[in-house]
Amino acid sequence: MTTTLRSTIGALMVAAASLAATPAQAQSSTPPASSATASAPSNAKASHWGVVFSATPSWYLPSSITNNIAKDGGGVVLVGSQFTFGVVRGRAMSGDWGVTFVHEPVKNGSYGFDSSTKCGFANAPTSDGCFNTSGSAVTQNVTMNGVQVHKYFAFRTIKERIQLGLDLAGGFGKLSGTLRKTSSDVTNIQKNAKNGQTTAALTTTVTTEDVTAEMPSKVPLGRLTFVAAAIVHPAIKVRWEFGMLMPGQTFSTVVATYLFGAHR
Repeated sequence: MTTTLRSTIGALMVAAASLAATPAQAQSSTPPASSATASAPSNAKASHWGVVFSATPSWYLPSSITNNIAKDGGGVVLVGSQFTFGVVRGRAMSGDWGVTFVHEPVKNGSYGFDSSTKCGFANAPTSDGCFNTSGSAVTQNVTMNGVQVHKYFAFRTIKERIQLGLDLAGGFGKLSGTLRKTSSDVTNIQKNAKNGQTTAALTTTVTTEDVTAEMPSKVPLGRLTFVAAAIVHPAIKVRWEFGMLMPGQTFSTVVATYLFGAHR
C-alpha cells in the first residue's frame, strides 16, 4: 500500500471519528434562515391555476372582409361585442395559457344588402324604366357561443409592474338567432300587343329566417393581439390588448386574470 493511499485512508478515519464524537444536537442544528430562503423557489415564478375574464366592448368586420361579401354595389355592416371567461394556468411574472367560453352577441340591426335592378318597363318609377329589386337582411338576437384556447407570451416584465407581450387564441363557435329578410321582385309582367310596352308590378316580401340559412352554423374563432399588462398584485393582472379578433376586428379588449395562491 503506497504512502499516499495510507494517508488518505487515515484522513477519512479521522473525519469519521470526528463526526461520531459530535453531539447529536450539533448535527441536527438548523441552517441559517438566510440560506434556506435563498434556496427556496420564488412564489412569483411558480405556476398557479386561476381564472380569466375578458371584455371586448366593440368589434366590427373590416372592409377587407365586407368587400368580398358585398358585391355589385351591396354592403355589409356587422358589429358586436365579446365576453369570455374560463380557467388559466400561468406565472405572476410571466405568461399563461387557458381555456375559455366565448359569448359573442351581434348588435341588433346589423345588416347586409345587395343593390340590383330590373329594367325595360314602361311603368317603372325611374326614367330609364327600372325597378329597384334590392334586398336586405337585418340581424335579430344573433349570438355566437364557443370555446377557445389561448396562449399569452410575456416578452418583457418591467420592475414587476408592467408587461409587454403577445396573445394568440383559436377555437370554434356556433351561431344562433334570426335574420329579418326583405326581398323585392318584379311580378305580373304584361306586354301591350298594340304598342309593345311592357308593364309590371314590384312585389316586396318580408320573412324571418334562421341565421344559419345564410351563414355557416359553425365558425372559427381566433385572436392575435399585442399586449400591455399591469401587474396589480402577483395574483392579479390586467391586460389591454390591441389587434385582430376573428371573425371581427377590434382594438379594445380588456383581460383580467387571477392566480390562486400567487404572492411575492
